[in-house]
Amino acid sequence: MMEYSKYSVIKGQRHTIQIPSEKLESFSYDTLKLLLEIKSTNICHETIPVSEGLHTISNLVNDFSKFLDKEEFTDDTLIARNGTEFKAHKSILCARSEVFAAMFRNDTLEAKTNRVTIDDMDAETIQEMLKFMYSAKEVSKNLTTKLLPAADKYALLDLRTMCEKRLMETISVNSVVDSLSISRTILPR
Repeated sequence: MMEYSKYSVIKGQRHTIQIPSEKLESFSYDTLKLLLEIKSTNICHETIPVSEGLHTISNLVNDFSKFLDKEEFTDDTLIARNGTEFKAHKSILCARSEVFAAMFRNDTLEAKTNRVTIDDMDAETIQEMLKFMYSAKEVSKNLTTKLLPAADKYALLDLRTMCEKRLMETISVNSVVDSLSISRTILPR
């Protein structure tokens, strides 16, 4: 019979592991018993209650939002079609978007100058896109039709899904032409 204990390190706790003789051909004993005693350890496993975990996530979201608001430690600038500039952090842009990651990973003008000109978006759309990238919070419903092409362009899948759901919820006879127009900008021809 073989007994194994799962990885568990608790100060002062003892574990016995039995290994069958066929696994230990060089030994003449039926079973080899190993006793492992840990005198002291710094390893700690603690479960965080769900309510505290949600609080921690909320704090994390707020902290990242502050990065965007304060513009501290920024290393990149996004420029809207009207010339409005937005300071950003490459690490966050790259973590949230494979498109930005590829842009900065390769030998591009944007990587060299730390400036990304976005000629097909207005300042309001870029600002809302950045807010989403830093916080994953709900975006303005008024900008859904502008954010969907932005989400598609920069491979922001969560933002795209959010925008698509909103469009599906609000589609009507009056809005179907706008929805068709948007679909032409994001669907391959």
